[in-house]
Amino acid sequence: MKTIFVDTFYWVALINVADSWHHSVRNYSQTLNNVQLVTTEEILTETINFFASFPSPMKKSSFSVSCPNYS
Repeated sequence: MKTIFVDTFYWVALINVADSWHHSVRNYSQTLNNVQLVTTEEILTETINFFASFPSPMKKSSFSVSCPNYS
């Protein structure tokens, strides 16, 4: 299995449909077969902080992507 490190740029572009890189990152993500994405807590924190001033649905999306096992 291939491992790819993803940073804040990736998460923001993937989540934010208004981001100019959204479609490119989304298309790239769909080509990732048998790939493990690796990131850090700092990057997830930075991603959540980036969306802190956005409307609630966007905040919820960023949190659910960053913390999928949170309950």
